[in-house]
Amino acid sequence: MHYVINYDIVGLVLLCLLYILNYSATKAPSRTTKLFRLFIIASFAGAFFDVFTVWTNHYTDTPLMLFINNVLAVIHIASVGVIPAIYYIFILTITSEQKKISKSKLTFTAILYGIDFLVIATSPFTHLIMYYNEQGEYVHGPAFIFTYIAIILFLLAGVIELSVNYKRITKKQFFIVLSYTLVDLIAAYYQFKNPEILLLGFSSATSLMIVSFALKNPMELIDNNTGIFNRTAFKEFLYTSKNTGIMAIIHLRNADSIKYIHGLDNGYNIIKKCIAKLLKECNQKLAFYIFENTIVLICKDEQDAQKKLAIISKYKNNPFYINIDSDISHNISVFIETDSYLITDNQIFQKAIDDKSTKNTHDQVLDILQFLIESDPALDDIKIIDSNFISQYKEKIRIQKIVDNALKNEGFEVFLQPIMDLKARKFTGAESLIRLRDPANGGMISPGLFIPEAEKNGKIIELGDISIKKTCEFIRNGNLAELGIEKVNINLSMVQCMQENIVEHLISIIDSYNIPRSMIRFEITETMTSTNPEKLKTMMTSLASYGIEFALDDYGTGYSNTSRLLTFPFSEIKFDKSFVDSAIEDDRNGLLLKHLMTMVHDTNMIVLVEGVETKETSDMIESYGGELIQGFYYSKPLPFNEFIEFIKNNKFSDF
Repeated sequence: MHYVINYDIVGLVLLCLLYILNYSATKAPSRTTKLFRLFIIASFAGAFFDVFTVWTNHYTDTPLMLFINNVLAVIHIASVGVIPAIYYIFILTITSEQKKISKSKLTFTAILYGIDFLVIATSPFTHLIMYYNEQGEYVHGPAFIFTYIAIILFLLAGVIELSVNYKRITKKQFFIVLSYTLVDLIAAYYQFKNPEILLLGFSSATSLMIVSFALKNPMELIDNNTGIFNRTAFKEFLYTSKNTGIMAIIHLRNADSIKYIHGLDNGYNIIKKCIAKLLKECNQKLAFYIFENTIVLICKDEQDAQKKLAIISKYKNNPFYINIDSDISHNISVFIETDSYLITDNQIFQKAIDDKSTKNTHDQVLDILQFLIESDPALDDIKIIDSNFISQYKEKIRIQKIVDNALKNEGFEVFLQPIMDLKARKFTGAESLIRLRDPANGGMISPGLFIPEAEKNGKIIELGDISIKKTCEFIRNGNLAELGIEKVNINLSMVQCMQENIVEHLISIIDSYNIPRSMIRFEITETMTSTNPEKLKTMMTSLASYGIEFALDDYGTGYSNTSRLLTFPFSEIKFDKSFVDSAIEDDRNGLLLKHLMTMVHDTNMIVLVEGVETKETSDMIESYGGELIQGFYYSKPLPFNEFIEFIKNNKFSDF
């Protein structure tokens, strides 16, 4: 038979070009990208042997050449048969991105191709698929159609998978990958009817070029601000690699300062260039920017990681010289301050993964790494991550679950801490504090642990509503006004303040409990006043028109300008404990505190000092003209019944 090989030769050239373009575009550690390259290689092998066996078929006059031709024929048909199997796995990959492929589907692939391969490999003896007759001519066997049936089954399975999971991929991906199926089905049918025309290489090249458009754009795996792989690429790397190597983690501690000093655009440009120099200096190719200011380096072993971290750490004392404009003579010196971490045992992640979590395992790995950076700065030493850290992470997860359950089951409590009026010598106010019991031992979980968790998982608004409702219920059921309590302070978070219709929402809650609005004083922290000052001021002014008052909390801990703070409608300023402690330790700080308290009085606002623990501190505050005092010297925060009893027993205090 005279074969037409022109199409396959063109296909081989196109497949070579496609592989070169795909490989040079990105070396991203993507499961889909790696599989697509295997797809190209298999298609090239099939087309190559399709052409090569046409030439070798002319040489069957010796037993050796007949044996070689039989081997080549088996390789040729087997390589053609593996292409639709890879296609099917490719479909499974893009429809289950960042998830494990079903074992049953992989088993189906292995069994179907295994049977196909077994029949093909034994055909030189069974003559089922192909064989050489007595004249040395290549002949298709009676079961040759089985190879086409296997191809069609894989293609149809791919179409079914696309149809069932069409919501997991884009319409573009769906139609492009579907077009591969159609092109190959048409080519397979045409070649079956016209076996002398070899179309395999050309159809594979054409359809694979179409499929390449369905792949993730390589640039989608690159972080725009740093030029290295992003967290999406990192997750794909975790899915793709059985052995992830040794992880060295670098946190750029002063990156935000660089952006602040040089401006956002210049700052990112400087950081990008610094990262590029760091990676070049330590000859690191695989690096991921997994979240703000944090980079993961994948190293071959612990020695390699230690060496690279040592190279990077030297730039704490040796500056980079970075050019940030077109003037090559204008270089600036930049110091990069880093925290360095080393994970030598990647199995450590498995010890922290929660199989019952709604998050997949690799999102949990990112959570673990973020918890590492936020909770445990490495400072000057390289910190080795061990099981102790995992225990801390597990405790964090446990608290998250307690918070979630408490929100569902109204498990949060409100305690009130009495506030002493120094002039009246009695308790006239209180601060409402949200509390959470540990179901494991009945003790209290620190707000410093559960409030940040509520903020991170978006539950802080719900938690804030619980705090306000329980406080209002406390005021009403305890008849606090009759006990002489004039104001109850409630903390508001920035997230609450920025919600649409927050004013109407808060007033509706307060009014639903039939308590005087004037009894509520919301506390706003000093740092919140600089986040979105105009919107915050508008919200406060609107609530003030309903009779609600505001206190500035933690005064003395932030960096806000005092004169600007006074433009907000505060009726009370709360001086932070740290401010008072520094006044006790240093006379100059004491003088500053006294003058600030005088200034607050002169602007018709009330001075409240919190964190007072001794009589000496209380006397000092009173001598400075302080009006209200809150702290353990008077009372710790108390639950409902204990607070009522305390106020009844201390209507006129002997403190």
